[in-house]
Amino acid sequence: MRDLCEIIQSCKDGNEEDVIFILNKFDPLINKYSRLLEYEDTKQELSLTLIKVLQRIRIDKGNFTEDKYIISYINKSIINRYIALSKQLSKVSCYESEADINLIYADNDEDVLEMYDLLKDFIKDLLLKL
Repeated sequence: MRDLCEIIQSCKDGNEEDVIFILNKFDPLINKYSRLLEYEDTKQELSLTLIKVLQRIRIDKGNFTEDKYIISYINKSIINRYIALSKQLSKVSCYESEADINLIYADNDEDVLEMYDLLKDFIKDLLLKL
């Protein structure tokens, strides 16, 4: 049986079967964090993160001589991406709730214009983050 270093090197060399093997191996972790976020594309985002980690990981360094270190590195990478997505989604939901409150109280033209300006600022902020 091959060790994880060999499988990751095979992934780096473009072996799709090994990439799928690694994705399946970490599927429970990806599912756990995608369920926690309740965002429709979270599983794909976390799977993409895993694929990127497979390409970036430096298995030739001394730190990754054992499978447990590689697994820990991958776990931390997925968790860090989950945290980043969670923060990003909380910012969006904050803007959404602020806009909803303003919509409820818009009862004249000035309020509508002010709300329009808020929406414009929100879209500008969103585009800057992309």
